[in-house]
Amino acid sequence: MKKAELEEYLEGKINDKARLILDEDMVHDGAALGEMQFYFCMRRILNKKANLEDVGTLRAMNNLMRMLGLLSPKETLRSKIEK
Repeated sequence: MKKAELEEYLEGKINDKARLILDEDMVHDGAALGEMQFYFCMRRILNKKANLEDVGTLRAMNNLMRMLGLLSPKETLRSKIEK
């Protein structure tokens, strides 16, 4: 996936979740916020504005995906993004 496509996807998901929080009752707020936090993390990583929590989140995702066999030992989520 190209970086621009991923950025567009992330913005769309952030906007969808924000609308859900605005339009729905409080039952879905926590789930929507949880997803948004991950999308915010990925957006900051792509924009080179990551904080230490973002780095840790991405490291955990990479480790999990390697354990599941979705990434090879030398691959990362970041390496899957084309410029």
